[in-house]
Amino acid sequence: MNKVFTSILMVFAFMLTVPVATAVAEGMPEGRMDVPQLAPFKYAPAVFDHDPHNEKAGLDEDCSACHHGSDEGIKVLEYDEELPCADCHSVNKKSGVTPLRRAFHLQCITCHEKQNKGPVQCKACHQPE
Repeated sequence: MNKVFTSILMVFAFMLTVPVATAVAEGMPEGRMDVPQLAPFKYAPAVFDHDPHNEKAGLDEDCSACHHGSDEGIKVLEYDEELPCADCHSVNKKSGVTPLRRAFHLQCITCHEKQNKGPVQCKACHQPE
């Protein structure tokens, strides 16, 4: 009898936590930067929901505002969506190439500072899950 009662109580408790957790999470963007090459993480992966961010920032279809490509090692402003950032920006420093983690930080923080909008402190983007 105790096992049945305990099981029912646990299911009921779980059902109560779902609406509370959903209400807390509604203010958070859904996406997180998924860059497993950068693990282990000092902070949680950055919260970033690509399309809402670009809409709010007024970037719409201007991919090159954030993304760039390379032509024989020279940075160009044309974005190549077939080429992931990590293909050029390695986790470990290579001569003449910004490391991956620094490339992300420079791209985001520099723009936020330049526009005087958006977070620039670590935990403003790297929120615990």
